[in-house]
Amino acid sequence: MTYRAAVLAFGALFTVVAFEEKIKDDFATKQNDDPLYKKIIEHIEKKQEFVLDEKDFSIPEVYRHMKNNLGRYHLVDDKLYYQSEKGLSLLCVPGSMREEFLRYGHENIFSGHRGVKKTKSILKRRVFWPCFNKDVEKWVRSCIPCQQRKRAPANSKLPLHPLETPLCQFDRVSFDICGPYPISEDGNKYVLAFCDHWSRFIIACAIPDKSANTAENRLDLNEFMVS
Repeated sequence: MTYRAAVLAFGALFTVVAFEEKIKDDFATKQNDDPLYKKIIEHIEKKQEFVLDEKDFSIPEVYRHMKNNLGRYHLVDDKLYYQSEKGLSLLCVPGSMREEFLRYGHENIFSGHRGVKKTKSILKRRVFWPCFNKDVEKWVRSCIPCQQRKRAPANSKLPLHPLETPLCQFDRVSFDICGPYPISEDGNKYVLAFCDHWSRFIIACAIPDKSANTAENRLDLNEFMVS
């Protein structure tokens, strides 16, 4: 497994674990604290009539959604879920927690800040709420770090030049630093990655910071040179 594949695999596992942590303990209570979800839960549990009056909805899209999709809501282990058109049971996120889930879907430490499409993709496999698409688009487009790092127009890019094929191992090498990640027991929170272009040999080292001195001192290529 390559270094990149290992990082992505660990990132996927971290995403699942982080999601499970968010729905523990008082999640059902927070659903009941949401006025709309409370009415839906009472409608399911107590068979109470769900009266739809457009005047009660400040957002027209929510009214139209409820009018057409009330039957898709159901309870599992006291938590409210929504059945998607693809048959997935999606956890209904209350209004008080939507910002937290938007941040979870957009700002993953293993993949950086995702765009609109990828943020929707990671969230819509697990969660749902009315106006989900609209909220994700607004969140991503209002993200300050994303706007600051927004790519320049394509016509302003310099042309790419192909690299010469290396003649032997270590004829051409490249380095990169990934992170920050959660701090390890040894105090490291970055990964220094090295790649030999001839053999595609990869070395990955944990480092505490991303300074040039740390990188130089941590990776001694003489250990890997073959005479």
